Amino acid sequence: SIERAIGRIGDHLKPTDRVSILTFGDRIRTLAAFVTPDAAGRVKLGAPSEWGTHTLLRDLLGVVLATPVVPGRRHLAIVFADGGDTSSILSEADVLDLAGRSEFVVFAVTRIATSSWDMASFPRAIVEHPERRPTAFFERLTALTGGQVRTAGAGIIDHPTPGSLVVRTNPDMIDGAFTGAI
Repeated sequence: SIERAIGRIGDHLKPTDRVSILTFGDRIRTLAAFVTPDAAGRVKLGAPSEWGTHTLLRDLLGVVLATPVVPGRRHLAIVFADGGDTSSILSEADVLDLAGRSEFVVFAVTRIATSSWDMASFPRAIVEHPERRPTAFFERLTALTGGQVRTAGAGIIDHPTPGSLVVRTNPDMIDGAFTGAI
């Protein structure tokens, strides 16, 4: 779960580091602001159904990238998004402009595949125009800030008996991606 991944991030931070946790859906909410890694590990995000049906991803990124930095501290933003933006006021160009002037390193953690863009998997338009890939925005953003796009596997496929296939949720779905960013 995302909460477990946040708790594990604390295992890789110094006690003097500070963590802020924001959620986004119909609105952007700050659940913790500049708290210790231990305190961040105890934050409850609530159910995704409570966040709303719209996605303010670019607006959230704008808020993060425009946050004043504390001199002498590292500034890392790990953004988990399992889909695209549906409702932001800010454009991709606005966010990329902020990213180019920000001191934050952004890691995007997503369930959208970043590789295997082949003809069998994606429409011809995406193959011919790579800038239309679902991760293209994340790739441009992280390149500007020195971060990376990390993909979290969404499922585990089991073959319990010959001829059967069971797909179940991967309990470590985002842990590896989050801790890899740290």
